[in-house]
Amino acid sequence: MSAYADWGALIWLACLTCAAGSIAGVARGLRHGRQVGVRVAAAVFLIGTVAAIVWISLMRGSGYSTTPNLIPMRGIVGELENGNRELGLLNVIGNIVMYLPLGLFAPVAAGGTWWRGLLAGVLLSAVMETLQLALGVGAPDIDDLILNSLGSAAGAALSIAVNHVANPRRELKMSPQRTRHP
Repeated sequence: MSAYADWGALIWLACLTCAAGSIAGVARGLRHGRQVGVRVAAAVFLIGTVAAIVWISLMRGSGYSTTPNLIPMRGIVGELENGNRELGLLNVIGNIVMYLPLGLFAPVAAGGTWWRGLLAGVLLSAVMETLQLALGVGAPDIDDLILNSLGSAAGAALSIAVNHVANPRRELKMSPQRTRHP
């Protein structure tokens, strides 16, 4: 196996997740209403996203550093300044984009606020970095944690925007504090 994930299998996983999420969402939506259908679809997409993240993070071959990087931005700057800048840019963008769906779907699936999507991304990223070290398929990298968290934050922001467009009269949940209505 090369140093990169098996993209064919990953594409099949993405297609199956989209199909399953769509079918489950429509089926539940027809029976229990639109909101339930959207939550079910988001939950299926969330499961598919986590499966893809695990696949990409842990199912790789040799060629990865086994030296932990605990200095923020050191790896990012090094990758962007080396001879293969395109690969460094792909790594930066990939780490952000990979976690964006997590920030988007977690609040919808759980019926919570945007910060749940952000928290889910930060926690999953920390777990993946730790597992890479424990399984010998990589090393903890603070830059990955930062980029993955940025992706989750972007997804959470997108979740807020989509919620606002879908429900223009509904007040946005901007903080974890509960509000009381008279």
